[in-house]
Formats: sequence, C-alpha cells, structure tokens
Amino acid sequence: PMPGYRVNLATNLGHVTDGGLTDASGRTFAYVTSDTPGEAELIATLDGAAYHDALPATTTITFYDPLSGLIPDLAAESAAPYATDAIEITPLPIVQGISTTISVNLTNPNDFPIVVTGTFGIAQLGIGLTFGPLGGIQSVEIPAQSTRTIGIIWTPTVSGKYCVDFNYSWAPTSQAGLASLLSTSGGHIRRNLSVFPGTLEPQHGKEILEKARIATKRLSLFTPSPHLAIPKAGVNWGLGWHFDTAAEISRQMGGDPPRQDYRVIAMPEWYTIAPATPGPGLSQARADAVNALTEAILDLIAYGNAALISLDRYGGAAAAGSLTWSAQQASAVIYYRGKVGQAMLDAADAVDDFAQVLENEEGSPLIITVAEVQAYQDRLRTQGWTAEEIQTAYEFGLTDAQIEALRQDILAQDPAQLAGDLLQKLREAAQALREAGATLVAEQNYATPSTPRTRGVSATPNNLVQVYRTQVPIQVGNPATVTDTISLKTRPLGLPKDWSVSVSPASVTLGPGEAITATVTIVPGSPTAQGTTPRVAVEGFNSSDELIGGVVVDVVAPAQGNFDGKLYIFLPVVRR
Repeated sequence: PMPGYRVNLATNLGHVTDGGLTDASGRTFAYVTSDTPGEAELIATLDGAAYHDALPATTTITFYDPLSGLIPDLAAESAAPYATDAIEITPLPIVQGISTTISVNLTNPNDFPIVVTGTFGIAQLGIGLTFGPLGGIQSVEIPAQSTRTIGIIWTPTVSGKYCVDFNYSWAPTSQAGLASLLSTSGGHIRRNLSVFPGTLEPQHGKEILEKARIATKRLSLFTPSPHLAIPKAGVNWGLGWHFDTAAEISRQMGGDPPRQDYRVIAMPEWYTIAPATPGPGLSQARADAVNALTEAILDLIAYGNAALISLDRYGGAAAAGSLTWSAQQASAVIYYRGKVGQAMLDAADAVDDFAQVLENEEGSPLIITVAEVQAYQDRLRTQGWTAEEIQTAYEFGLTDAQIEALRQDILAQDPAQLAGDLLQKLREAAQALREAGATLVAEQNYATPSTPRTRGVSATPNNLVQVYRTQVPIQVGNPATVTDTISLKTRPLGLPKDWSVSVSPASVTLGPGEAITATVTIVPGSPTAQGTTPRVAVEGFNSSDELIGGVVVDVVAPAQGNFDGKLYIFLPVVRR
C-alpha cells in the first residue's frame, strides 16, 4: 500500500469527482454520476511521473434507470438493487434463537407527505429466490423531505447467511401530491449478509490437519486393546476420549460459525485428570508414559478449544463489520493455533515414547486381532458401557449424548481396519501429529518488518496480511413462470489486482421456481492491506439479459493485533 498519493479516475460514461489522497491502507474514494443508464468502464491511475509504470486498476459499474423499478426510490445511497445500507440489522451476526431487530430507513424525496406500507421478507443468501414473510404489514407516514424508520423483531430458527427484503408501496397523504406522483410508486430494497472472515489457513494445512484427525481418531478406538489395559478403572478408556476430542478439534479448525460474543477473548481451560500410578500390572515406565501422553493431549484440547472459540468469534466480528475485533480475534486464533501445533509435536513424541515402552515390555509386534475387536464391539452392542466406565466419563465432563455417540462410533468401525500391529499404528499416528504440528507452528499470516531493527533505526512497518481461498455457497433460483437460463457474472469491487474470482456453475437452466447451489470462489494472490474488506458482486441475468438479483460477498482481511495469551487491564494515568 502506498499512502499519500493522488489517484485519478477516468470513465467512458458519466462524470467523475476524483483526486483524493490514499490513506494508510493505500485506498481513496472517487465518485461517478451519470444521467444516462448503461455500463461505465472505470480506470484508476496514480498521479505522478514517478509511478507511471504502476498498473492501472479497472472495474465496471452499471447505472440503472430509477423508473425501471430496479432502484428503490425511497432508499438513500443504494449501492445496487440488491445491496443497500438502508436496511439495518442488530445485533450482528444473526444467530439462531437470538432476537434480531430488522429496520429500514426510508427517505421521502417529495415536497409532500406520503404513507409507506410494506412487508419484510427473508431468504437464504442467493439470487432469484422467493422470500418468506417476516412479521405483518408495516406502515408509516413520512413528512416531506424527511426520513422515518420501520422495523420488526425476528428470532431466527436456523443460523446461516441471509438476504433481507423490504417490499413496499407509497402514496401521498393528500390530493396535493397526486399531480407529482410518478408512474411507479413502490419498490423493494434488499441487503444480503455475506461478510466472511479471511481464511487464515492454506488448503494444504487443512489437508494435513485432516490426516492428523484420522490418525488421532483411530487412536481413540485402539485404547480398548488389552495391550493398553491399565489397572486403574477407566484410564485407558478416558485417554481414548481425549484422543477423540483432539480429533474433533482438528476437524473443526477450518470452520467459521459466527458468534455474537466477539468482544471477549477466549482463554484455555484444562481438565483435571488424576495421574496413573504404578502398581500390580502397571510399571513405573508405563505409568510415566501414560501421564506424559495424557498431559500432551490435555494441552492440545485446552489450546484447541480456545482456538476454535476464537475462530468462531473472528467470524462473528467479521460478520458484524468490526475490523477492530476481527483483528483481535484473528491474532488470538493465530496464537492458539501455534500452541496447538506445539501440543501436537509434544503428543507425537509422547505417542512414540509410549509405543517404545509397550515394545520393551511386551515385545514386537503387538497384534490386535479381528476377533478381539469384534468381541469388544459385541460387548458394547449388547451390554453397553459398564457403570464404572460411565462414572469415569462423567468425571471427564462427558454428557450422556457424547457417551452414546462414542459407543456408536466404535460400533460403526470395520474390525479389519482396526486390527493389525498396534505399535505400527501408534507410530503412524505420531507421524501424522508431527506433520500437522510442524505445519501449524510454521504458519505465518503477518509479515515481519521489511528491514531489520538496528541501533537508532526502527524497523519499517509492514501492514500486509496473507489470507487464503474463500468459498461461499449461494442459492440460485428461477423466479419466472417458465423454464429459463440463468447466467452468473462476477463484478470485482475493490479486489486487489492479483485476486481472482470464479462462480460455478456460471450458467444453469432451471424450471419455474427451481433452485440450485452455486459456489463463489475467491482466491487471493499476494498479501493484501490489513484492515480492509475486499468485495465482489455476483449478479444473475435471465435469458433476456435482465438483472434478476445479486449478492455482495465481503472478505475481511484482518489487521495484526497484539495477543500473547494473557489478558490485560489498562488503567488511566491521572496527573494531579
């Protein structure tokens, strides 16, 4: 980003107001107006001979005729027929079961008072869909040249990405305004909620985590083996549950369910497990190995849960448009993912040490037979968990649903897949954990300063962040009463030059009311400016090339925050 430089804008349609200076993120604003409908090709260039080689930025905007009904005549500053800030939603993000207020600000541009009557509707994030009703008919009188607000309270039953619609009509309150009434006296305004946090993990990282998840999951099912039996009730089974929890954490590392409590920083919480103690049938070496492995897995669970909560809150901050808290939560995610990576490395070493103790005491190989696995599954199928096992599960904080889910998971496994050399399987799992841990520890989203710090010279700040591919599912429907072909086109709105956008499928033929799921893929290039929100519009056109709707997808590129795993209280300094 280049702050403090003047940007010029050229267009082949309309009139330009430009010349603003770029801010700290290298961004500025220009305005284009037009009295003629059509598409305007825009080219932005830097002002100054020193930067004549800089690549120009290009984009396309479309001006619509207000009388066509595509632009709502009572919504101020509509970005597009399908995107306006006139609709306000609080609190954000929308969360299942929590009451949400949806309101719309309507401005009467006339010299006479009017009455506006309308209804709210809701649909999934998409194009050409049928909106379901929200609440009843709303009505408000708006004085001349004034603004009024209409709103409802809605409690969603399903979480997700939505599009909100307000469909309305208006009429003068007196005969004086009839002469000025246009042929159209109504319209609709829409807002879609599609802000996504910039993905902090590359695709290869997700694949390695999935490999670790599978390996860890298998470990949770090996623990009933007689070779792992420990004369302390439930310890081997409890260790299996910890592996199962660690596997679930690995699986969820790529999710982004938003949370509304994004102004709170998560802290890790550890389970308290009584250590294994040596005794008859349990050597000191095996007890030490079990305790070391338990400690490593408990670290993985504690830091992993904190990372997942932070990830969810990062999604909530992004959906709410809070760049400040998205930066704080993103920093917490990165910090805790590093801790998870180190815990995986420690767990890998502990698994290897545990396997070595087993080999020293019982020899190699240690074969788990198909018959042993089947006998264990038969016992769970016919008798279930023992009372002692259930009590141990309660001590570990499991619910009845989680206990039953683990039983069903074990019953669903193929005995042939679980049978084999236990030592080999343990070492394969350790290797998978080691690869995943090394990946998490090495990940870096924020660049280091571009020059080293030397005596008397400060390092040059770097305000770039690397985010990765974002995939957004949207619904695409045919609102017509006949079969039609819907074409989907992407329109970058402030995306960095080396980012790419695609939508699949790009064209689809649908029957009346039929809908499919399309996927919008945004692939970032090099690092982009921190604290920005690159966006892209996806628009749907019917076979007559008429706009039927669109969605705007925003991707938050978080700024770098300062988080070291501790919470601080800052007190004001008062000078008397």
